[in-house]
Amino acid sequence: MTLPNRIQVAGLADFQGRISGTPSAPSAVGQLGLQNLVVNNSLAFEDRIAGSVRYGGQTSIVDLRGDRDRIYAQFDRGNRPIEFFVQQDTTIAQGRTVGDRLAASVANFPLDALNVQVATLGTVGGTLNGDFNVNLATFAAEGRVAIAQPRLGYLNAIQEGSAPDSLVAEFRYADGAGAISNSELRFNNSRYLLAGSFSGGDDPQFQGKITADRGRVEDILTALQFFDYEDFGRGLELPTYDSADALNLVPVGLTSASLITQLRRLAEIDVLQLQRQQQEDAQILPDLATLNGAFTGEIDLTASARSGITANFNLEGEDWRYGEYGVDRVILADGRFENGELTVLPLRLQGFSYLEAGDTVPGAQSDRVETPDSFLSFSGSVGGEVQSGQLQAQQVPAELVRDFFDSPLNLEGSLNATATVSGSFRNPQATGEFNLAEGSLNETPVQEATSFFSYNNARLNFQGRVVI
Repeated sequence: MTLPNRIQVAGLADFQGRISGTPSAPSAVGQLGLQNLVVNNSLAFEDRIAGSVRYGGQTSIVDLRGDRDRIYAQFDRGNRPIEFFVQQDTTIAQGRTVGDRLAASVANFPLDALNVQVATLGTVGGTLNGDFNVNLATFAAEGRVAIAQPRLGYLNAIQEGSAPDSLVAEFRYADGAGAISNSELRFNNSRYLLAGSFSGGDDPQFQGKITADRGRVEDILTALQFFDYEDFGRGLELPTYDSADALNLVPVGLTSASLITQLRRLAEIDVLQLQRQQQEDAQILPDLATLNGAFTGEIDLTASARSGITANFNLEGEDWRYGEYGVDRVILADGRFENGELTVLPLRLQGFSYLEAGDTVPGAQSDRVETPDSFLSFSGSVGGEVQSGQLQAQQVPAELVRDFFDSPLNLEGSLNATATVSGSFRNPQATGEFNLAEGSLNETPVQEATSFFSYNNARLNFQGRVVI
């Protein structure tokens, strides 16, 4: 019997019995034992499973058992399965053939064992349960599957402390091509509907549609392993991390040292903590980990080994939070991701809010200021070597901009602005103009305030007219 190329078997076998027949039509009857059987370097059976085997004639039967595991199979004279039952720990596969149709089911099967690659996205992982119908003459197949803790390459829906994740789907496969329908992915409080098709060959291709029926932006960032802003630059490429040796950890305690040495070490730690705090205070943007909110939308995705990944999408979000800031609605009418570059036409943020600064009672929450008519709109491209786009703002609270850029001026009122964005992701640049309506400067009413501005090398410059 010849096993499929995807199935690799390791272990030792012993046989005691009788072998007869001819080289073209052999037959065997006896006892077979398998020692340390491992399939695809991942499915390890008990140390020894053994039992009877009969090969040749109209049917062949093998029935090997251990204390827990079992391999039972019956084949016709063409070595096609008539019936089988295989158990390895909690993994079970079983089936029966009627005519050319094999009806089979699997339970608790680790998909990593198959080493299935999907275009450039990576290896499929998770725990599979499903029912299948296979045409043994054409190898066309259809069925329904449920995958617990699904994974595609490094893209992982699992989060610590989250509810069990699952993917259910119906599928069809024939002539090297397949399709997925009625698919649903759930993790945490998110729910996504999936449909797609794929084909093999020299340039494997995938086309699919993802509908976010109930999504959370923080779940997406975690699944993509986007922890810092620089991660957006790599797109969906596999992230690379330094080894533990690169941390260069320094012990904090010096319990065996003299008192003066320990006091010096404490002073050094205080300086390091102060430097770290100064770096955090100098950071303009809040940490990416503070971004969260709900959204709905659709993504049309194409991927191939040669062309990479292209995605067209739209999105509508509500009640997003980003550090101390918030926005009521996020609307993206038309977006595209290709060659690591993200293009939006346009992205609109409507209804800004922020935490009001000022003296508060320790431990008490600051009041949130809501501005439902304010909006910020951006059309352009980011993520590539060069950024470009147009920015428009209307009735944006000046207090929000003041706190965002840590301005020393006590500026209040509503800002209206237009700007052209350029530069790189590491060094964004912008030029434009703005005016201040119903404003004040250091608590002095402002009759008129218009200005041209530029932002370059993390420095914000103004040139304009202010009438008080």
